[in-house]
Order: sequence, then structure tokens, then C-alpha cells
Amino acid sequence: AFVTSGDVTNPLVSTAGATSPPDNAATRLKSAISNGGTVQLTEDIEISKTLLVTRDVTLDLNGHVLKMTGDGSVLRVSDRATLTITDSRPQNPHTEPYAGLPAGGVITGGKGPNVTGIYYDYVGGAVFLENGTTLKLEGGTLTVNSGSSIYIDGATLVMSGGTITGETVGVHNNVGTFTMTGGRITGRSDRGVYVYNGNMTMSGAAYIGGNPNARKEDIYVYESDHKHTDLSVTGGTIAGKVRIVFLESLGPTQEELKAAANSVVKEQGVFDGHIKVEKGTSGTCVDYNSVNFIDEVAKT
Repeated sequence: AFVTSGDVTNPLVSTAGATSPPDNAATRLKSAISNGGTVQLTEDIEISKTLLVTRDVTLDLNGHVLKMTGDGSVLRVSDRATLTITDSRPQNPHTEPYAGLPAGGVITGGKGPNVTGIYYDYVGGAVFLENGTTLKLEGGTLTVNSGSSIYIDGATLVMSGGTITGETVGVHNNVGTFTMTGGRITGRSDRGVYVYNGNMTMSGAAYIGGNPNARKEDIYVYESDHKHTDLSVTGGTIAGKVRIVFLESLGPTQEELKAAANSVVKEQGVFDGHIKVEKGTSGTCVDYNSVNFIDEVAKT
């Protein structure tokens, strides 16, 4: 069902027209990922249990579909491992039963765990990143995974390509680091990115927007202690809203509010929409447009 690098005699290499039974393909995929290295899908695969990544792995979706049919995240990264997701055939069309999915490699169907005390149920439907791990998202589409598509638990996400779409939240960053230099986060029902006491940097060709049915912001930053959070946009496009929330009980000063606001837009960042700066949870916000944001924050 897939090819592993460095071993052309490996029985996992498919021959022309050959297919593997779904259960067999899933078992072999699990084994290959646990061994580490490069794994390339050669057909659509359905799994019923989470694929655990404990060694550095490059997963090339190769235009195929990886679908979770049970509960849990599709992929879970632990033991300080690095997972890289790529797609060698981004234009590959799908036939039934996947004809409705976007072209190219797709990860879908995941339902991440329900983490106690974490806002939004079932985080990390596509990929759950444990503390100290890394995900490099370079291609493919993560779609229709319950809750948030990617959950960062004190981990690192570097997104340079690919698309995240069709979930409640695209990326849930919990005291982690999210660097977005490319790719798209779009089609959300709630928020594009949720940052809780974490860091996010956006630049290059990155795009967040196209969420016409989203109830809330494209980027939502919740800052509770003035120590761990930073949002910096030096490029890319946010076609929607950004909201920064401070806990009112901590009494943020004007200087702290100003520093946070100034950290948001730098150099060539483009905001097509509004930026809300809220102190506390009372709902009292200052709502800026992209033109006067920095100047007006300095006067407030």
C-alpha cells in the first residue's frame, strides 16, 4: 500500500494493478511508520486506530487518502519525534467513495481525544503533537477531522504548504510554537487558529481566511499571564478577524496592551478585515481596520 525508502525489495512496494486488503494495508502502514524514515502511500488506506509516530518520519500522501474510520487522531507524534507530511501528486483526482474530497493527498475522518480542561472537544483530529515534538506540514489537505485538525501541546508546527479546512478549528496551539510561511487555513466553522499562551508567526505566502460561516475569529489569541504569548505577522494574508484577549483580573497595563498590539502587524502583513483588542472577557473591544490599527492602538 506504500513504499518505504531505501529498500526496493521490500514487499511493501506495490506492483502494477496490485492492491492490499484494507486491514493488511493499515497494519503495514503502522509498522512502517513505527520504524521511521520515508513512507509513501500508493493507494487509499483506511485505519481504525491512531498511527503513533515515535521516530522521525516523512509521510508522502502521494495523492491518496488516509482515512480514520474509528475514534482518535489519525496521527499522534510523541517521544520528541518529527513528522513531515508531503504530497507528491497534489492534482491527483479521487473516485468513489472519495470523489467529494479535494484533489491530492488527504487526511480525513480523525476524532482526536477530549483533553480535560482544554477548550474545544476532541482536539487534534488529524495530528496530535505531544510536548517537545514537531510537525512540518508541506503538502496535502487535512479536512473533515472533528474538533481541531492539529493540536499543539507544547510542541512545534511549521506549516509551509498544504491546506487545513472543514473542521471547527484549524490549529489549536496550547503553549506551543506555530510558524506559518505558506499553505492555507480556510473553511472553518469556528476559528482558524486558536492560540492559548503560545506563539504564532505568520509570513511569506501564508493565507488564513475564506471562512464565511465561521462564528468567531480567523486568529484568536488568549493571553493569561503576559509571559508566553506572541503573535507576529510579517507577511501573508489574513482575510478576516484577529482578536487578542487579556484576562482582566491580571490588570494589564497600557504598555502591555500596546506591546501586544504592536507585535501583531510588522512589515508587509496584510489584514483584510478588522482587529479586535479586548481586555478581559466583558466583551468590551476596540475594533480597528487594517489601515489605522497601529496608529490608533498607540492613542488608546
